[in-house]
Amino acid sequence: MTSLREQIAQRKSAKKYAANIKVEKAKIESAKRKRDYDNKIDYIPQLEWFSSSYYTYFNLIKDKLQSNKLVINDLLQHFVQLHRFTFWSCDYDFSNIRLIVESLFDKYVGDFDLSNVEQILNSPISIHYKQRDLLMQFMDLLPSLVFTIKSRKLFAIANSEMIVKHNSWCNLTKPSLAKFIDWDGVKEAQNLLRLKINAKMLYVAARDKKVLIYTETGDIEEL
Repeated sequence: MTSLREQIAQRKSAKKYAANIKVEKAKIESAKRKRDYDNKIDYIPQLEWFSSSYYTYFNLIKDKLQSNKLVINDLLQHFVQLHRFTFWSCDYDFSNIRLIVESLFDKYVGDFDLSNVEQILNSPISIHYKQRDLLMQFMDLLPSLVFTIKSRKLFAIANSEMIVKHNSWCNLTKPSLAKFIDWDGVKEAQNLLRLKINAKMLYVAARDKKVLIYTETGDIEEL
C-alpha cells in the first residue's frame, strides 16, 4: 500500500512532468509558428511573377525579336540586361547567346560617338535569322529558370551572382559593352540584394545591438 508521503511525491512528480511537457510543447509550437512565418514571407507565389518587371521584360524582348524591327536604342536599353542573363547560374551554357549580343554591340556601337547619339538611336539593326531564332529560344527558356524559384532569398542570391559575373566579364573582356552599363543602377541593385540576402543577420544584429559594417567589396560583416 502506497504511503501518503509517496502519494504526495508522485503527485509532485506528475505535476512537474506535465509542466515540462507544456513548456516543450510551447517551444515546439513557437518554433513552428516562426518557421511558417519565415516560409510565408520568403515564399514567392506564382501569381507575383506575372506582375513582376521580369515578366514584362521577357515579353518585351520576345515581341521586339518577333517584329524584327529593332533599332540601336533597343540595343542600348534592353540588350545589356539580356547579356547579363547569360550569366544566370544553371546547367545551361549560354556562351553562344552571349556572343550574339556582344557581336551586335561590336557591330553597331563599338565606336559609339556620344556627340551623335540622337541621330543614330533610331537607326535599324539587323540580326541574322538563325541568331534571332537562338535569341527567341533563350527568351522561351528564361522564364522556366527564373520563375521556378520559390525563395526570395535564393532569388536574391541568384541575381547577385549574375550581376557580379557580368560586371567582371564586361570589365575584363568587353569594354565596348561595359560603357553602356548603368553602374549607379547596378550598385544600388547590389546593395538592395545584399540587404535581402543578409536580412536575418541584420535583424539579429539590431536585436542584440551589434554593429555591422560594409567591407570594401560591399559585403556585410560584424564589427
